[in-house]
Amino acid sequence: MQSIYKVDKSRRVLFIMVTAGFTTTLLIWYQSGFSPLTDGKYARNLWALDDLFKCQGQPDSPEASKNTSRELDGLSQNDNILDLDPWDPSLREFLKPALDPDKDLNCSLGREPLTSSCLNEVYLHRKLLTKHEITRCCYQTIHRIEQHPSNYTSKADKLYRLSRDCYSLDNDVTALPHDSIMVNCYSHNESVYKNIHHLINKEPFNHILTKWKVFDLRRSITCQEDTNILKSSSGSSENSVNNGNSPVFNDKSFGETELPDKEKESEGRNSSEEAEKIPYSVIIFGLDSMSRSNMRRFMPQTFKLLQNKRALDLRGFNKVADNTYPNLVAVLSGKSGSWMDKNCIHHQRSRAYDNCSFIWKDFSRRGYLTVYGEDAPAMGIFHYNRVGFVLKPTHLYLRPFFLASEKYIGHGGRKDRNAYGEYCQGPRSSFDVIRDYCLDVERAMGGRPHFGLFWTARLTHDHSHYASLVDRSASELIRQVSEGGDFKNTFFFFMSDHGMRFGGIRKTKIGKMEESLPFAFVLPPKDFKNKHPLAYGNLVTNQGRLTSHFDIHATFWDILQQNYSNNEYISKEHKYSKSMPPGMSLFRVIPATRNCLEAAIPLHYCTTLRLKSLSVLEATHFVLDFLNRGLKRFPKCVQFEDHTLRKAWEGRLGTDKAFVIQFQTSPGNALMEATVVENTATHHFRIEGEVSRINKYKDQSSCIKDDLYRKYCYCKSLLKGQPK
Repeated sequence: MQSIYKVDKSRRVLFIMVTAGFTTTLLIWYQSGFSPLTDGKYARNLWALDDLFKCQGQPDSPEASKNTSRELDGLSQNDNILDLDPWDPSLREFLKPALDPDKDLNCSLGREPLTSSCLNEVYLHRKLLTKHEITRCCYQTIHRIEQHPSNYTSKADKLYRLSRDCYSLDNDVTALPHDSIMVNCYSHNESVYKNIHHLINKEPFNHILTKWKVFDLRRSITCQEDTNILKSSSGSSENSVNNGNSPVFNDKSFGETELPDKEKESEGRNSSEEAEKIPYSVIIFGLDSMSRSNMRRFMPQTFKLLQNKRALDLRGFNKVADNTYPNLVAVLSGKSGSWMDKNCIHHQRSRAYDNCSFIWKDFSRRGYLTVYGEDAPAMGIFHYNRVGFVLKPTHLYLRPFFLASEKYIGHGGRKDRNAYGEYCQGPRSSFDVIRDYCLDVERAMGGRPHFGLFWTARLTHDHSHYASLVDRSASELIRQVSEGGDFKNTFFFFMSDHGMRFGGIRKTKIGKMEESLPFAFVLPPKDFKNKHPLAYGNLVTNQGRLTSHFDIHATFWDILQQNYSNNEYISKEHKYSKSMPPGMSLFRVIPATRNCLEAAIPLHYCTTLRLKSLSVLEATHFVLDFLNRGLKRFPKCVQFEDHTLRKAWEGRLGTDKAFVIQFQTSPGNALMEATVVENTATHHFRIEGEVSRINKYKDQSSCIKDDLYRKYCYCKSLLKGQPK
C-alpha cells in the first residue's frame, strides 16, 4: 500500500475538500454525492472531542447537553455486539504461551505451611510442627491506625501496627476475635516460619448476625479440623486450592445457636417464610485489566465453567473510562470519575473519600454487612496517587492485612517482583488470598445479607498471559459459587474494569477494541429464575445488548430496593432522556438500538460503531503508520505512539469508500487531517493528497529542515523532563 500524492482530475474534488474550509467542504460533499457518515441531514462527528463527555453522560451545562444531542443523536444503531476473535492473526506475534501456576509461580516454593485459618479459627498442623522440630508458635495482632477525619495526612490509609506481644498458640485450633494476625514459629528459639492470616472477626457486626434469622440455608462445608486434610498438608501443597488455609469449615464458633429438638419442627415450618424475608446479597469479584477475549485465551477453564453453569455473559459490556478508578467509581457510585473528583474531593488528591457516596453505604443502612478487599494496596482503586479513607469504609476492610502481608511475607514466587508489590503472600498467590477471603465471608454470613467488593490486580494488571496463573483458582471459585450452598442467596458479579491498556496487543486494531470490552458475568441466586422469571428473562436478553459499568450500579439499586419483583416497573419501556442519571438496570430490557451516548460511554471507547467505525480506525492507523515510516528518515524526530481520533466523515468515490479524518498525535499533540480511500474489493487504503497539519507546530520541528516532514516532526529533545 503506497501513498498517492498525485492528484488527477477525477479526484480534485477530494483535494479541494481537504484544503478548503469546513463550510466549503460540506457544500462540495453534497454537490459531489458525498453523504455524512450517518443518515442525518447534516454532518456529525463520529468520535467525540475529549471534553464531550466530561462527566460520562452528565454534561456540565444544559448547553453542553444540547450540543451533545445535536452532534450524536442517532449516530450508533446497536444492531449487534462486536464479536472479537481472541486468536485473530494480527495478534499472533504478541501472544505468549500460557503459564503453569505450579511450575511458573509456585508460591509455596516447595515449603509446607505450618498454619492455616478459616473464619475466626487458626490451625496448627501438628505433624508438620513435629517434623520441623517447632518448639513454639505465637501470634501478633494487626491493627489499623486511624487518624482523625478533621486532621489526617496522606498516609491515613497506609498505617497499621503489630501488637507488641506475641501471644502463644498452644492448641491445635484457636478461635480469635481479630481481623488479621501474624504467626511466628520457632525452632529452639530461632524464628523459622512466618505467616499472616486474615480472619473474620464477628464482633463489629454481631448485631447483623443476630438481626437476620436464617433457616434452611445449608452449609456446603464445615469449619472444623479434619485429620485427613491436615495429613495431606504434610505432602505437596502446590496442587491444593487452599494453600495455607484449611479447606474444611464449620461456623459453630460463629454464634449459631442449636435449637432444642421440640422447637426445630415448628421453626422448620416457618423456614421458607422467614427465608423469603432475607434480601439478596451482592458480591463483586473483579480481575483487573481483563478483556473478555483475554479471558477466553488464558482462562479457558473458567470461561468454559461459566458457560456450563449458564452464567449470564454480558457480551456487550463496554468500559466507560480509561482506567480502574473511573470505571469502578461508575460501579460503586453511579457517577463518573471526573464528577467524583470535582464534587467529592474537589480536585484535591490529598482529600479522603470518607464523605463520598458509595453504594456500600446504602446497603449498610439497610442492615447489610459490608466488605472491601483488594490485593494491590499500592495501586488500590482509591489509593494510587490518592489518600483512600481515613476511617474504615466498610465493616470488614482487608487493607491492613495486605499492607502487613506484602511487607513480611510477600514474594514473587518464581516470577520477578511486580512493580507494585508481590505476586505471592506466603504460600498463597495474591489472587488466592482474595478468593479465600471472599469464601470466608460467604461462610460467615450464612445467607444473611451482605455487600462485598473483592478486587484482584496483582497477577493480571501488567501481563495478559499471567491470567493463566489464576485460571485454576478462578474456576474453583466459580464452581463454589454455582454449586455451594453458601452463595445460594447471592448475586455474584464476576467482572473487570477494562482490557489491557498497553503492550503489543494494544497496538493492534483488535487490541484497541479489546481494551474497551472487559468481561462481565452475573450468577443470580439459586431461586431467582423461578421466583422472578420476568426479571431473569430480561437479564438473559441483556446479554446481547450494549451495557456498561453504570448499568451494574443501577442493577445494585434495584437489588437493594427489590425492584426486580415489580413486574410493572421492569416491564416499562425505557426511553432515554439527557436528564436521567447514567445507567439502566439489567432487570429491565435494554433497547437493542441503544447507542454509546445513551449508555454514557464516551465515543473514544465506544465499540458499537462496528460496521462503520472499524474502517475509520483502520484508515487512521494507516495514516499514522505512513507518517512514522516517513519520520524514520529523521532520527531526531520521535515516532508517534498513539493518537486520538477527533472527527471523521465518510463518502463515496465510485465504488470505493472515502474518509476525511482528523486525529491528534502523541506525543506533540499535532492535529492532522487526511483523506483516505478504501478499495472496497481489496480493503486496501491509499492517501489522497498530503496529510495536512491543521494546528501550529511552531518550534516543535526545529531539529529538521525538510519542508514536508517539519509539519509532522516532534523533536526528541522536547521529551526531556516530560513524564513517559
